[in-house]
Amino acid sequence: MYGVAIPRALKFFQDENVLVLQDLGKWMIPLEPWMYPPTTSTAESPPSLETCISVGTRLGGVLASIHCDPALLLKSQELTDDGKPWFENLDTKGFIRDEILGKIFPILRPRLNPATDTSEKIANIISKDFEHAFISTLHLSSTPSPGVPKLMFSMGDLWTGSILVGAPPTASDSSNSTGNKMEVEIGLIDWEFASPARIGQDIAQLSAWLYLFSTSSAWSSTEPRYRHAVMDTIAISSTPGVGPDLFRPGSGPGVSHGVSSEGRADPVTGETLGWRSSARALLNALMDAYACKVKEYPDYAWLVDEDYDQHRSREERLVVIRSIWILFGREIIYITAEAEVRFEMFFTVDGDKDEKEMWQKEMIEVGCWYVLVAGESTDEEFEEAVRKESVLKRMYYTGSAPL
Repeated sequence: MYGVAIPRALKFFQDENVLVLQDLGKWMIPLEPWMYPPTTSTAESPPSLETCISVGTRLGGVLASIHCDPALLLKSQELTDDGKPWFENLDTKGFIRDEILGKIFPILRPRLNPATDTSEKIANIISKDFEHAFISTLHLSSTPSPGVPKLMFSMGDLWTGSILVGAPPTASDSSNSTGNKMEVEIGLIDWEFASPARIGQDIAQLSAWLYLFSTSSAWSSTEPRYRHAVMDTIAISSTPGVGPDLFRPGSGPGVSHGVSSEGRADPVTGETLGWRSSARALLNALMDAYACKVKEYPDYAWLVDEDYDQHRSREERLVVIRSIWILFGREIIYITAEAEVRFEMFFTVDGDKDEKEMWQKEMIEVGCWYVLVAGESTDEEFEEAVRKESVLKRMYYTGSAPL
């Protein structure tokens, strides 16, 4: 239905943690170089907006089907012949503690005001959220209500490198490899960390990568490439838990930056994208398709429809959305600081030497904002922030009225 290929497992060497998978085809390439081909060395052109939207829509649908599949979650509760849970990967939890959580405070401390405890506060919120999610995976049967799972099946490490895109070139149309004139093929790889996980984990992680790509690239050269507009109008200085000691007044993720009207237009909505990259079009399409598909599953419909009566209270739903925000913010902070080399292609060689540093600073502030608002605000304050936030809301909202 979605035309998304999943490689067949050929061999698993458990002692060496090596998984051998089927080759999906030599023309398949990771999502990043597909969206941003190295035009300086080849004649390839970027994929069209229509193709980006198609890829995002198909990815959103198939990921929702995987995440909400009750058979996969049930299989996770079964034991193998040697008495071990299916899909259990405790090494992954240790890696995240050491490689990601352990680096958050060192990343933030030199970048935020040293006269405050903001760096430690953010690191503690992230750590507490991770430990709560980890404990939840150890108690799969302890759901708050019968038939309503706390978890969903997850790929475990979903990022742009986990997605392959491409089309076999043909003699009649050499441009097929760019995806401009035909329906491209999609593949999902990196299944070695698959396991039960918090609700929304995969999409929050992938969204962080796509969001960073959408803020660091531009079709219109008239705007600074690192500019963004996470929310519509909410003022940072009045946001619960966030003050001028962290964000510059009048800037940050809560303020529109007056984006230029120049640039390409979205073929579906007619909205001018200008500085926004193909990653934003793909991300929006992915979120919309994901939410619509999730709504078809009774056990998870409450996530995308607050009026759906399935034993989920308003407070429980907000807890899940808070966790999604914290994870998204955590990934933004970590990726910006540790994987910035992946975004080098978007910064001019002969431009402002501080361009990259300004983008990094602003993106880390965005990540901090999500963590602090989710970790410290009251339910009423958090609901207000969710209503105005514009990146993640599509994941858990499909109606026409505010959340």
